[in-house]
Amino acid sequence: MVVGRLFDRIGIPEIIGMVLTGLILGPNVMGILVINQNILYKQVIDLVLAFFGFFIGSELRIGELKKLGKHILSILIFEVVVVFAVVFSGVFMFSGEWTLAILLAALSVSTAPAATADVIWEHRAEGPLSTTILALIGFDDIIAILVYTLVTIYTFQAIGLRNIEGHPLSYFLSHVGYSVLVGLTLGGALIFIGNMLKKRRDIIILTIGLVIFSSGIVEILDGSEIIASLIIGFIYENYFKESPLSIDLLRELTSPIFTLFFVIIGSQLSLFGMIETGLLGVIYVACSMLGKTVGSKIGATVSNAEESIRKYIGFTLYSQAGIALGLAHTLYLDLMSGGSELTQLGLTITNIVTSGALILLIIGPLSLRYALIKSGEAYKITREELILED
Repeated sequence: MVVGRLFDRIGIPEIIGMVLTGLILGPNVMGILVINQNILYKQVIDLVLAFFGFFIGSELRIGELKKLGKHILSILIFEVVVVFAVVFSGVFMFSGEWTLAILLAALSVSTAPAATADVIWEHRAEGPLSTTILALIGFDDIIAILVYTLVTIYTFQAIGLRNIEGHPLSYFLSHVGYSVLVGLTLGGALIFIGNMLKKRRDIIILTIGLVIFSSGIVEILDGSEIIASLIIGFIYENYFKESPLSIDLLRELTSPIFTLFFVIIGSQLSLFGMIETGLLGVIYVACSMLGKTVGSKIGATVSNAEESIRKYIGFTLYSQAGIALGLAHTLYLDLMSGGSELTQLGLTITNIVTSGALILLIIGPLSLRYALIKSGEAYKITREELILED
């Protein structure tokens, strides 16, 4: 935490300080924090993914969703398709390994919502570009989760890691259906029970407990922790009268597990592995940026979005963090069960995505800041207006 705050003081995202702390404490430097195959490692990852989903869901408000224009949907579709295609092509041409290429392409789709939104709020930006970005980042991660789930189902079946009865798409839809059913059921339980509770403390305990409970149930059903808890978060935000008062408190209370998560990620980084995959990591970052730039610009142009959106949207969606890192480590744990060769593949992917996320967490906020300033939307909201809104 201290290292994260020190990094924040010098203008570098806290997450980088946390990951580097884990790297220093990990087996590749000091050897203090050694996770190996400890069962608690996977439990922490699953729990963090569940709360990631919950907080993403809590950002999706029905009133704002109704205002989404066709250009936002167009940008989202083209961005996802183009970045997937560009990353897959670039990695496959360099490595010749389709498994590595398709898994990295699936992980490249996500955009870090917190890192992106923080820059917009820090610069008190307002306007069509800012509104479009904020609408995109929540949906971007939902699509990223769905793309990752579908790709891993196909890939695991192709390499013999997991036998699936019937068509993989049917398997995907059925297990997503389990996740949706769990989310709707527990989200409904949260509203029903929560509205009968008087103390905010009890509401907080109920909410955290149901998110943890949902994670356990979908683990048994082989579903997605993120999708189930995202639905719980969406229901919580839109249908629970206490949500505006308690969501910030929930973020604060769950922040220790996110800190632990990023430290664990850092401890799994291999310095030699990062050096060995150096050029491949550069290709991954370059293709990710190129795909997001081209895809979002095509989507904005096709839908005839406003000029500021068409001109600058390509600079705004580079950042990667929690979702990409969490999915990469979930993938690593799954591949570990397939023997040493697949374990090495998982470690390579983890190193590429983590080092790429560190780079993109520096480039992304800087390029977004440039876009907000050049579009004239930065500092549109005065401090007096912010005080009145508060």
